Amino acid sequence: MLSKPAASWEEQKFGVENVPVGQATPFLSPPQTVGPDPVHDLPAELLQIGWRRFWSKREGRPYFFNKLTNESLWEMPRLSTPTQYDPLTDPLGIQGPPTPVDPGTPPAPSHLLPSPPPASSPVLLPRPDKRRASDDANPAAAKKFVLSGPFDLEVPTNVVIWERSPTLMPPPHPDVENLRSTLTTRLRTNYHEMCHSREGIECPKESFIRWLMERKVVDKGHDPLLPSVCHPEVSQCMYREIMNDIPIKLVRPKFAGDARKQLSKYAEAAKKMIESRNASPESRKIVKWNVEDAFHWLRKTLNATYDDHLERLAHLKKQCQPHLIQAARSSVEGICAKIFHMSVDNVKKIREKHWSILNQHGIEEITSPLHVTNPKKVFCYPVQFAISSPRLPAVDVLTDKDSTLLRYKGEVVRINTLYFQKLEQLYRWNCTDDRKFENFLPRVWCMVKRYQ
Repeated sequence: MLSKPAASWEEQKFGVENVPVGQATPFLSPPQTVGPDPVHDLPAELLQIGWRRFWSKREGRPYFFNKLTNESLWEMPRLSTPTQYDPLTDPLGIQGPPTPVDPGTPPAPSHLLPSPPPASSPVLLPRPDKRRASDDANPAAAKKFVLSGPFDLEVPTNVVIWERSPTLMPPPHPDVENLRSTLTTRLRTNYHEMCHSREGIECPKESFIRWLMERKVVDKGHDPLLPSVCHPEVSQCMYREIMNDIPIKLVRPKFAGDARKQLSKYAEAAKKMIESRNASPESRKIVKWNVEDAFHWLRKTLNATYDDHLERLAHLKKQCQPHLIQAARSSVEGICAKIFHMSVDNVKKIREKHWSILNQHGIEEITSPLHVTNPKKVFCYPVQFAISSPRLPAVDVLTDKDSTLLRYKGEVVRINTLYFQKLEQLYRWNCTDDRKFENFLPRVWCMVKRYQ
């Protein structure tokens, strides 16, 4: 019994099979004829440069594929020159078949022979259409609608809110923002100094920023940045962050030697702290005993692994940390309360400065609260100020590559130019009290200076 011959390279790649003669073929299959291989049923010149013929089951017609250039065509490829010259597969024309010469004919002189076309300028003939999928298999994609400009601010809002009264907060002023920035920086510096002097630690990173955000959630004061009316006065967020770094800030060590040093430093800091604080005798006894036990383990165990040091540090912290927290509670609460009281004093100074500037322009403070007589549901609209804004001082604007610089009295703030353009569009749509754009640059400077 004869076995089926092995599939050729073209058959394995393109799914071409040798169908026996006389066997029924499915619809749209290539016609079966007795003769040479249909894959190689091409002129010798085309076979020499890599062309083969295959059948497309989807389209129901043959196509031609070049295994050297990976090019596929629906129509039979045409040779570019009479000498079978192909600049892609044979740039030097070496593989072209020799021209037949009659033995009885003498060779022509060399100056009468036609010169071959140069390799740099081959003869270009119109190429057949390239093979592609049918239009049904790849329908044209729908045209995407692109909005003009970097931002689309003309989309109407769909948010419905209750009508609200105008705010009694005074409008921004560059001189007031300069004072607020100075007092906020000073408050942050005092917080760092108190953590270092009272607890002997560096203040937690970005703890002051998180304190501002946490306080503004419950703050009922009138300052847009610093808290002034909060209950309770002690921030639990700041309290926990300071307590986590007592007696020292612990970080995950990389090597066993670093873990050993961190265990030794924690033991020394815990012993020093419990001796310097007003702790109970029982707390002193427990902390000192655990510290001495840790030092004894370090002296006895010289070849401990990385995990052994971490386990010993976790055990020491579990035994000592409750007593250390109890000893440092009053001091840490004092830091949190002191920072809040300093913030209240700063808010008073800022408010006095603000109203002194407004009074110079003849603007009086509104003491009685404003109410909406018949509130109704309306679409969301920008915040409205009940107090009018004076003419703000001029602010210089500069451009540096992709950034915009705003300068006022030597203080420079930087903002991305693209975002600056967005602010300009928002201002044009929402600031109804400044149609001439006289206060645009000072107000942008105030906003960036306040929240940078």
